[in-house]
Amino acid sequence: MALYIKNEDVAALAARVAQDLHVDKTEAVRRALLLQLEALSARESLPEKIARLQAQVKADGFRRLPDEKAFMDELSGGI
Repeated sequence: MALYIKNEDVAALAARVAQDLHVDKTEAVRRALLLQLEALSARESLPEKIARLQAQVKADGFRRLPDEKAFMDELSGGI
């Protein structure tokens, strides 16, 4: 199946990468896409980020303010 790159800037980037790697454009695009997929899969998911932050806050000894209810009530404007 053919892939036609219509954007001249993208085609030029593919040609440059292909030239630098001494491969054809198809191989250059394949390698670039594989690298991007690896980078995306290595990213921390949102639930993982939240769990990490919660663990960090717990380890740091987070404590609620003793008068937090009054403080929150004041912020809400008596709603």
